[in-house]
Amino acid sequence: MASTLLAMFPIQIRYSAMNISFNISVLIASLMPTLVAWLVESTGNLYMLDYYLTVIAAIGLIGLATGIFMR
Repeated sequence: MASTLLAMFPIQIRYSAMNISFNISVLIASLMPTLVAWLVESTGNLYMLDYYLTVIAAIGLIGLATGIFMR
């Protein structure tokens, strides 16, 4: 993954872009248990974890496709 990120960004912004990508992923991962527990409790639907992961995966795929096509 690190080599892919290096190839996606120009040298001038490479470290900033990698830093932003890493920090966003840490933020999403750290909020996951609390957010999913709240969603399950408020809706009563045990599949909220699956829905949450599906949405996050779709956002990741959109970001990947955007990065590939903008190259």
